[in-house]
Amino acid sequence: MSKINKFVSDEIKGFTLIELLISISILAVITMAIIPSFGNFAFRHAVLASAEGLKNNLELLQSKSVGGVAVGTNLVSWGVTLDPLCSTSGGSFYNLGYISPITGWQTQKVVTLPGGVLVTCTGTQNISFERITGALIGGGSYKFYLSSDTNTFKMVSVVSAGSITVN
Repeated sequence: MSKINKFVSDEIKGFTLIELLISISILAVITMAIIPSFGNFAFRHAVLASAEGLKNNLELLQSKSVGGVAVGTNLVSWGVTLDPLCSTSGGSFYNLGYISPITGWQTQKVVTLPGGVLVTCTGTQNISFERITGALIGGGSYKFYLSSDTNTFKMVSVVSAGSITVN
């Protein structure tokens, strides 16, 4: 009989049901603590990516202006115009395009921001760059604030000389 008990006790290895339930409940608590911070991470990343995208688009338009990229036979100034709501409640898109002396503003591409990301601006909703110098037409400086519902924001600023930064 002692041989059987020894055989049975040596062969039974593993976790009890209570140990398994405790482990699962600890994992559930850790997961519940991580999920909200992941959501904030996703919003922070969307705002940062949108700010970097706006900066890259502004630099591209500035480069087109400096390079004298023409539309047809017309020399134009390249720029961006924002959603009309940018100065009040925040807009969800911006337009890339050019200003022609003949036809006025022409949109070439509409950039829609990811869900939950809004852009607000100071000053005018339209900025464009001078040909040859790349400075802002009309001087001054512009600030674009990209934000989300989680109070995460990034600022894209353009100074009169044409320098573009993300803060």
